[in-house]
Amino acid sequence: DAGPSSADSGRSCSPSVSAPSVGSRPRYGKRKRGSTSVSPLLETLVESDAGLLETTRRMNSLMEQQMEAEAEDRHLEREERREERMAQREFNNSFFGCAAQFGVCC
Repeated sequence: DAGPSSADSGRSCSPSVSAPSVGSRPRYGKRKRGSTSVSPLLETLVESDAGLLETTRRMNSLMEQQMEAEAEDRHLEREERREERMAQREFNNSFFGCAAQFGVCC
């Protein structure tokens, strides 16, 4: 029987088309034995990851600076409000003390 079997139906049996051997496939992410060369894809990924990491560090640093600045602003605002309250108390005490001294009732 020279025709294709049912198991071969739909497959090409051309001798010019063959699967690449395991040894000829690119080995992404693996170093060649005895060499320090790394695949270009891995180099690109490492550089990309390093760039992303550096960008993330810069963003974190900026966010941290922003949060510290906001915390300092809140601290200064609280300090100002406390000083205003103290000044108002001093004024109230002196005004009401003076009014009481002269018998003026509010």
